[in-house]
Amino acid sequence: MKTKKLIVLTLLALLLVPTMACGGAGEQEPTPGVTPTPGMTPTPTVTLTPTPTPTKHSELTVDNIRLCSDVRDANDYDLNSNATYARGQAVFVLFDVYGVTSTKNDGQYDIHLRVEKLAVFGPEGQEVATLRDVADVRETSPTLAASVAAWAFFGAALAGPLGEYSVEITVEDVPSGDTTIAKASFVVEDSPLAIRHLRLCSEVRDFRDYTLQPNGVYDLGDMVWVYFEVHGVSVGGAERQQELWLKVSQLNLYDPQDRLVMRVADVLSERLPYDGSAAPYLSLWLDVGEGALGGRYAVEFTLEDGLTGEAVVDTFNFTME
Repeated sequence: MKTKKLIVLTLLALLLVPTMACGGAGEQEPTPGVTPTPGMTPTPTVTLTPTPTPTKHSELTVDNIRLCSDVRDANDYDLNSNATYARGQAVFVLFDVYGVTSTKNDGQYDIHLRVEKLAVFGPEGQEVATLRDVADVRETSPTLAASVAAWAFFGAALAGPLGEYSVEITVEDVPSGDTTIAKASFVVEDSPLAIRHLRLCSEVRDFRDYTLQPNGVYDLGDMVWVYFEVHGVSVGGAERQQELWLKVSQLNLYDPQDRLVMRVADVLSERLPYDGSAAPYLSLWLDVGEGALGGRYAVEFTLEDGLTGEAVVDTFNFTME
């Protein structure tokens, strides 16, 4: 599973740019006591425009770190108020950056930040997951303040012990080369197997990377895709070869007249390597077949943790037109 990245950076910088008046050609003013020679053109005065100079007004600082359970954009997110997560749940991190170097070019302010690393440390101080080269952010803005969005996530130490974890964020201000490090803490607690963030889609590509199907309404003959994430799953295997085992053991499809029209056993069985850097998810697809009735369908499916045998049942609905 690939690791996506979600960090929201709000950049504030007070900028001062030197200004110089440009001189132009004009009539030469007589020097006191000297009479200009008639018919001579005075030599124009040339004023050079300086190369834009980066401006920095305070020490680079990361502040206002927010731990979230979901982030849709820079201003739309679900704050995890008690910073407590289930095993395998994705942790989203948002924060502000101050003291950024800015350069003015053609009336625009250029900002360049790099989020070098997110490191996660377990209850005993051990480093359990690391994301490197998280984001390279370049922003051009006509104003003195710019809002810049990039993003990253990581799994909440699925394979580690329960308890308090910390995340360490390293940010570089590229023009100056300055770096700063900030930390925040969160708790991982035991939880039952659960299906979360279920979405009806027309295509699924990766973690939180899919095309939503508006209102879950499909044309007859379309493929129905469903995406969901799994919390509370266990991990087994050797220390450096850990894996999780997810199974969809049963799927039932009911037509608009509430008749059972499809029953599938052993839908999928996925043994997935796990390194602590991502959250587990699955996707399923359905083809109701040609000649199917239009209307509202219902699906019931069973998810199992292959290592423990724990199971959970969930349902969803979609419409064919």
